[in-house]
Amino acid sequence: MQKRGQKDFKTFLEETYGQNLVHPLAGLIFFTSLVWAFCAPRKYLIWPVIMIACFISPAQRFAILGLDFHFLRAITLMLLVRILIFRDLKDVRLGKADLALTGLVAAIVLGTLARGGINPAMTTAGKMIELFCLYFIGRALIRNLDDVRGMLLGVGLLAVPVGISFIVEQYTRYNFFSLFGGIPEMTVMRDGKLRSQGSFAHPIIAGVFWASFAPMFMAQIFAKQQGFMNICIGWVGFIMCCICAFMTNSSTSIAGILVGLTGWCFYKFRNNLRMIFWITMGFAFIIHMASTRGFHGVIFTRISFISASTGYHRYMLFEGLFNNVPKWFFIGTNNRMFNRSFIDVTNQYILIALDGGIIALILQLSLIVMGFKAVGRALKASVKRSDTLLIFGVGVGYLVAIISFTAVSAYGEAVIPLYMILGIMISLGDPGTVMKSFKNDKTAENDKTENTLQDSNSGKTPFTGRARG
Repeated sequence: MQKRGQKDFKTFLEETYGQNLVHPLAGLIFFTSLVWAFCAPRKYLIWPVIMIACFISPAQRFAILGLDFHFLRAITLMLLVRILIFRDLKDVRLGKADLALTGLVAAIVLGTLARGGINPAMTTAGKMIELFCLYFIGRALIRNLDDVRGMLLGVGLLAVPVGISFIVEQYTRYNFFSLFGGIPEMTVMRDGKLRSQGSFAHPIIAGVFWASFAPMFMAQIFAKQQGFMNICIGWVGFIMCCICAFMTNSSTSIAGILVGLTGWCFYKFRNNLRMIFWITMGFAFIIHMASTRGFHGVIFTRISFISASTGYHRYMLFEGLFNNVPKWFFIGTNNRMFNRSFIDVTNQYILIALDGGIIALILQLSLIVMGFKAVGRALKASVKRSDTLLIFGVGVGYLVAIISFTAVSAYGEAVIPLYMILGIMISLGDPGTVMKSFKNDKTAENDKTENTLQDSNSGKTPFTGRARG
């Protein structure tokens, strides 16, 4: 039932492809977001992306000369144009991660071109636009951790109406955002439970989106010295993220929240994360060798938080990938009928392998590794406890995202947690931007300590406190 449901969700969107579909209210929101993107301070420039993702369904789109721009794709492209005009990339040091992201896009587009010709390649290139733009939006607009806090302020404020709409869906079974098209008017029910969706392309995508931001709001809660307002933002954002994730009634979303909570349990061991990673890999290998179905079989067929979950289908996706390596290894494949599970690929990493071959898959996994290495560098360089907490929260949020995308493919709004947060992580470890601000904080801290020592020893004896002489 779930597999048929996800196919139905995609069918809703496919019916709008190539059409110029602009609802007056959606057009007003898009115009407001566009003005905001060109006029707001840098720390609030990510808000338009979140606003479009939260309030406009992917069916709303501009069709220009055969090119298809749904609103999220259009706003990310315009925001990247704004970044180039105002030269927000001038301080960014382009490195291996940026080349890997560009290589990933090129591998998928060129693989599609080699297999299917120019028209499929053009369609694939269109899908890659928001991926590419969102990554570099995260790279260009995050110069310090105040920019991250500015983003979280927007996410927290927008989470309130979205959370309310999810609750209304549970009680009325009516999705207000269906007026924009592309999503069902009546909330989908699975095994007797309603799956709130809002404006998102799929309930699982909605749950993963909010579960990925929840650990970042936890950082705001723990950083008590940042003030009462930041704590309030943290609590409101975290509660609303949990509400939205649980209202989707998806095992993936609930598991995402639990992964975030578990990730925060390792905060005190943040200096030993590499060792913890290899220990985890060792246990996974032992389980894989000891189980008849392998580690992926244990995860997807034995663990479920919601009845009627489709873990077995996801297990079969891995089996299909492993058992048919020659068919996709070099440039991917268009023919997916050699495995019936590939009719509905609900795994982003398997989808990348099928679309771009082994090169694309290696580049995607390399990007994940480089993102966490950048967070590690930022953790070592940070001076203030509130900064360390926020950096760790961003890392845990991305951990939630990459684990969740073993159970869903990244389309629609799903590219935001997978690629924009990745761009933010790379920026956190960039010596020319965020790391530079850490050096300034450390210098200021040292100057403050030195001035304090000078004041305490300004001509006074250590015994009486009276001036000498």
